[in-house]
Amino acid sequence: MRSSPTITTTAAEFEKLVRGFEKQDVFTLNGDSYARSRGEISDRLRPWFQKKSITLSHELPLDEKIFHPELAEEILENFKMLVPFYKYFAGLCASVTHGQQREEI
Repeated sequence: MRSSPTITTTAAEFEKLVRGFEKQDVFTLNGDSYARSRGEISDRLRPWFQKKSITLSHELPLDEKIFHPELAEEILENFKMLVPFYKYFAGLCASVTHGQQREEI
């Protein structure tokens, strides 16, 4: 039986997402980190693998922008940058769920 894909087994795909993330300046990677190294992984992926959970965030000071419709457009455009991450993680979750269902049969 084939095992479900994981971030480790799909590291090349995940690394491609991270390279794209590094080129933008809107979101930052946040989250509590493990105290010890989480195994052998590339320097590019290490900050991601060291997180107990991943949060991608963006903060701005409160200003007049909140009263203008352009803010909604900006938020929408910025969130579009995160769609590849959503699809990647949703795919991993679906694979795990599908694999668990197959084991139950």
